[in-house]
Amino acid sequence: MLAEGEFTFELKDVNGAVMQTVKNDASGRVIFDKLTFNRVGTYIYTVNEKHEQAKGITYDTSVYTYKITVTDNEQGAYQAKVETTPDEVLFTNVYTKPQEPQNPQKPTNPQKPNQPQKPVKTVTILPKTGDPAQTGLLIGIMAGAAGLAGVCVIRKRKSVR
Repeated sequence: MLAEGEFTFELKDVNGAVMQTVKNDASGRVIFDKLTFNRVGTYIYTVNEKHEQAKGITYDTSVYTYKITVTDNEQGAYQAKVETTPDEVLFTNVYTKPQEPQNPQKPTNPQKPNQPQKPVKTVTILPKTGDPAQTGLLIGIMAGAAGLAGVCVIRKRKSVR
């Protein structure tokens, strides 16, 4: 079913410049605005369907040509006469329905998922830090200070007696 405004059509001049762009009506007709001429001459126009990349649509590539001759009617106005018109203007697009995605087949013998394994306990061993030689030195200094303090206390007791 054709929808109003579903397709776009262009009227172009002889150089290919787009003069007008219109959409179809609900019955499929396309009506361009009237053209105005301001000098005598021969004018060539083409009509084509604009390809808008709608999914599934293959657009008609037909181009229809019109020749219009404009003359002075000797009464201060111009008169346009369509000299060449196509016998029939008909754009036929083809719609191709997109393929339906195929449903994947269900497995005939589905396997049960593996049972999860019990978590393993993790023991973290921290590395020893510090230098044992420095610890020994510190203990030695403390022992020496305690010994010195002991000697001082003993001398003080002797001097008091």
